[in-house]
Amino acid sequence: MAETQSTYNYKVVRQFAVMTVVWGIVGMLVGVIIAAQLVWPELNFGPWLTYGRLRPLHTNAVIFAFGGCALFATSYYVVQRTGHTRLFADGLAAFTFWGWQLVILLAALSLPLGFTQAKEYAEMLGLKFAYASNGHGIVEFDALTGLEQERTDFPTPEELWTRLHAAAPLTAQAQQRLLAPSYHDGSRPLRYYQEIAVNRVLEAVLRGQRHVLLTMATGTGKTLVVFQICWKLWSSRWNRTGEHRRPRILYLADRNILVDDPKDKTFTPLATPATNWKRVRSSPAARCTLRSTRRWPMTRTAPASIASSRLASST
Repeated sequence: MAETQSTYNYKVVRQFAVMTVVWGIVGMLVGVIIAAQLVWPELNFGPWLTYGRLRPLHTNAVIFAFGGCALFATSYYVVQRTGHTRLFADGLAAFTFWGWQLVILLAALSLPLGFTQAKEYAEMLGLKFAYASNGHGIVEFDALTGLEQERTDFPTPEELWTRLHAAAPLTAQAQQRLLAPSYHDGSRPLRYYQEIAVNRVLEAVLRGQRHVLLTMATGTGKTLVVFQICWKLWSSRWNRTGEHRRPRILYLADRNILVDDPKDKTFTPLATPATNWKRVRSSPAARCTLRSTRRWPMTRTAPASIASSRLASST
């Protein structure tokens, strides 16, 4: 036994094993609390112990605290036993233990403050500015510069637009086209990720980018996204030649149903009696041309999800 203890460093393994149990209890207890808050809203004690602030604490505690400590413990044990040798440096092993616990504690203190949550949602929504407030002060995170600062008040929309434009300048005409309203459909409003996709494609087009590849999963509303892109370009009279006219748009799909269904449903706002949906070379008066490509070249280098996705080109 004495030889085994001197050969292997089991102290750091035991430490991580113990903290795995401790953080597992803490993380799952927080999970029970936030689950109860969904059933009994009166258990939300603001402003620090609400569901919105405790949810990321529960997620990170279970994944990084509980799961991370378990991974460290098993790794240090397996590496020593399979390698038949002691860890390289006991001090470095101890540093990983105490350093990891410190990181977890700092995260547990900062997550309920709400700032991390604001940054998380801003990243999901594709926003460049995030704000957190406890009612007494305001903290701003600027994703354009990566800087954090305290403010006495929230910025105005004009100030935010000026700062955003300064980081990525657009001409006045391009700004007007980018801010052109989408087609309003009360029954099918754009989801946040669809709106992000539309805005990013439009920004790339207005900056003169000739080719844009937008990859979206099945069932995420690719047809609706393409329609909104076409609608904004058409309503703002964008075209590659710079003339004052509406663009001519070609919509391609690899099956007839993927043309007929959008033609009769999603793209109906662009339809007029003069529009010929099936013609490849439409007249200048035609707003949008939809066509099915019966044979689509499939190669091993092109994933099926991309090869079967709808394509739109405009002039």
